[in-house]
Amino acid sequence: MSSLDSFIMFARDQEALINMKVQDNSTPEVCMAVRSNLAKLRTFQMEYDIAAGKGRLPGVFARQYGVQVAPYVMLRDPNMNEIEVKVEKKNGRVYFTEGWSKLHNFYNVGAGSWMTVVFANRNLFLIRMNDLYGDEIFYPLNNPPSRLTLQHGAAEFPSVACAPHVLFLPTSFYHSYAKPLTKDDVMSGKLHKLGWLGFCQAAFPAQECQMTVVDYLGYSWKCPLKLHLTADMTCSLSGDWRKICKARKLKIGDTIKFGVTQQCNSTVLYMSPPPMMVLRTNLPPSKDSTLSRHVFTVEKFFWMN
Repeated sequence: MSSLDSFIMFARDQEALINMKVQDNSTPEVCMAVRSNLAKLRTFQMEYDIAAGKGRLPGVFARQYGVQVAPYVMLRDPNMNEIEVKVEKKNGRVYFTEGWSKLHNFYNVGAGSWMTVVFANRNLFLIRMNDLYGDEIFYPLNNPPSRLTLQHGAAEFPSVACAPHVLFLPTSFYHSYAKPLTKDDVMSGKLHKLGWLGFCQAAFPAQECQMTVVDYLGYSWKCPLKLHLTADMTCSLSGDWRKICKARKLKIGDTIKFGVTQQCNSTVLYMSPPPMMVLRTNLPPSKDSTLSRHVFTVEKFFWMN
């Protein structure tokens, strides 16, 4: 096994261990320490060449996280300024392309600069920059912070904002609820018949309001909460729910888990995906075997959150 393979295996094992720690110990102090360790595993160094039109992320990042990165991402500095860049994936490498050159003028960086990037989620990188002499650069302090976006206008990449409060998606919740999706849930554009008594009463405000649903890829969606004062006391979510079903390819019969990280009156709702069915191919049969074809096995995987 190569040293690179060993590193990737170590990093994945460490992240799995960290997720277990968060689930077993949900106190704020433990969560802060765990998030710090997780950030270190997702921290990488890359060169900022002012003469180049794009920046290449390290190969170890491309191998470990490349498939997770969205087509467009935000680069956020310590003062919350954000610059949107396009992501190009080619021959196993990951590049920042369109929008990358904006960093030169915005931060007034010179030749020989280096950037530290933290892969927060598929839409967001946290960045710090150092000049040729190793000194950290000055980050503009604006109120509100600057946000430089691209005019890509691509229909296949809807302009859904990356949740500003999401660094690493939570793995433990104060309240959680599993909802099997019905035909109406998937086809009507509304998530119907969420029982008010229990999860909703404990987690949501006791009034109709705008909810933010954060999916398992870090996208945030606006879904108004409507209360139905009927005998069975239910509530529903509408707004971007139809877009969620389309973007995440939800289907009838899927069981979606929802959770909140506040004890009560939460307007941010986290959504986990349904279990994944993975088809694996075993080794082909040997010459002495009576089988004439490959043997397939089906395994079921659940996301940590």
